[in-house]
Amino acid sequence: MTEKASAVVALPMKKSINQILKELRKKDSARESMLKWSREAVRLSSQAIALIHRRKFSEARKKLERVRKYLNRAEEAVRDWPELLNSGSLITAYQEYVEAQALHSTLLNQPIPGVEELSVPPAAYLLGLADFIGELRREVLEHIKNGELSEAQKLLRLMEEVYTELIKVDVSDALAPGLRRKCDVARKLIETTAGDVALEVRRQNLENAIRNLELSLGGAKEA
Repeated sequence: MTEKASAVVALPMKKSINQILKELRKKDSARESMLKWSREAVRLSSQAIALIHRRKFSEARKKLERVRKYLNRAEEAVRDWPELLNSGSLITAYQEYVEAQALHSTLLNQPIPGVEELSVPPAAYLLGLADFIGELRREVLEHIKNGELSEAQKLLRLMEEVYTELIKVDVSDALAPGLRRKCDVARKLIETTAGDVALEVRRQNLENAIRNLELSLGGAKEA
């Protein structure tokens, strides 16, 4: 085959490679944009969670509204490449958002939002709820510290309820990556938290018994 003939044969290949390169560059630019907005969403969700624990609900709500906007921008950036919607960074951003929204609703005595209401992928919703259990433990410990046993018990029951629902999702790890591991962590957190609550119950019962005994002895002396 002559040099001229070889060049003619290679022409379609070169054209294809150039087209692929152009497409990959566009895809990489979209991925970078998605990563940027995902990181911002994670950062603001973490800030919102901190505000929620401090009972600054209005400020937290504003943060979460911005998170939703950033998630929308991340989704828009990769609209032409749906496979990028399952990237680790964006899934993490969704998880943090679910976790923050669940905590915000719970501490305001509102129902935990559903997956459609939050408009997140199903797997990210489950993973976010699993992390939410850890945030509930923080609240339980705070209530114990403040002597608010009934509130601590109420949140412990919610931890158990969320965990019970999550372990019903018996699917391959490929469909919900990390869910089994998170559920294992959640189970240990619940066991530890239940122990903390039980210890506080015993402490309060002992304290009440001592107080009643002192009152009884004081009454006997007066008589």
